[in-house]
Amino acid sequence: MLVVYKYEIPHYSVEDFELDVPKGANFLDVQIQDDVAVIWFLVPDTDQIECRNFLQVATGDLIAGNSDKLKHLATLQFATGHVRHLFEKIK
Repeated sequence: MLVVYKYEIPHYSVEDFELDVPKGANFLDVQIQDDVAVIWFLVPDTDQIECRNFLQVATGDLIAGNSDKLKHLATLQFATGHVRHLFEKIK
């Protein structure tokens, strides 16, 4: 069985963050909902949890490290005018 879970993304001033999600979770979408960035995953029915690492940066920000280890998920535009590009760090 599968289920869709939603998680809040930390405030856009936080660049690096982690989310604990069920093992095998598949990314679905990221959007702004009620002025909060949220991410949805399609997850299997399991008790196993894995830690996933993410990076959000503003347009023009320098990104340290290897871009081959980043997967772009979405570009988010906030009502405040802030724009953030969300990446998942690939192990």
